[in-house]
Amino acid sequence: MPLYNKALYNQALPGTGVVTSAPIVTMKGAATANSTTYVDLLGVLAGLERNSGETAADFADRIARASVLPRGADYIGLINELCLQLGFEIEPAIHIEADGGVVLRVTLSGVHAAWGSSILLVPILEIGPDSFWAWRSLSDVVADLNANGLAATLLVPDGPAVQLVRQTNLLPVVGENISGQFVKLAHPGLVDGTQLFNQPVPAYTIQADSVLFFAAPLPAGTRVTYQYQVYPYDLLACPVFLLGLLDPELGTLAVTPEGKLVYQMREYVQELATNDRSYWAV
Repeated sequence: MPLYNKALYNQALPGTGVVTSAPIVTMKGAATANSTTYVDLLGVLAGLERNSGETAADFADRIARASVLPRGADYIGLINELCLQLGFEIEPAIHIEADGGVVLRVTLSGVHAAWGSSILLVPILEIGPDSFWAWRSLSDVVADLNANGLAATLLVPDGPAVQLVRQTNLLPVVGENISGQFVKLAHPGLVDGTQLFNQPVPAYTIQADSVLFFAAPLPAGTRVTYQYQVYPYDLLACPVFLLGLLDPELGTLAVTPEGKLVYQMREYVQELATNDRSYWAV
């Protein structure tokens, strides 16, 4: 809980002057404790509270991230919100030295890699003999990637692969403003064939990575939508696991070969039925 020192606050309260009878508190050798500052007031505006023992500088950094990160009701927004509220950070966990021909995805089932005619799935969970989801370790994922020709390096201490968040190195750009005749797009790694323009444009050629040369200057107000690949790529992870019941892979992964629900799913369903009585109407 944040501590509020009324006496010290009154010493600097505009219009009241210095309260000479207030106790003098020296911070030399004092134990670390939260106190109310302007950062805490900013936290109220951002919907955040300072965590126990968190310094003002660290809290200010968390507030700064909260002001720019999406915090909506989709997967990305919910992961960001949980990490912001709990003081966690999303960080690179596995570095993959892949070239532009490798498309990477992380889903509930595992790490997907596709290049040319090759398709690879490295699972992040297995169903054990006790009908329990057993999470593989990050080092296991790295070993499998390396064994299949993708140079991968573990960047964090080993832990369960459930930490890998849903992600891909194939990213979209919508409505980027472009002008002139020689255009360098904002992002390298353009996937040729994905570019769409908001109006007719002169013929063009791709002369280098994400560099377009048009036969004539572009008309005013031209925008382009395209996809690009990030490579090399770092698989991101955080300590928060978020599972949606509408996940397209859940129907397969939640059922054992014997046709029974895995233990975790039985617990999730029981929790839902307990806290949301609308399920009881069926």
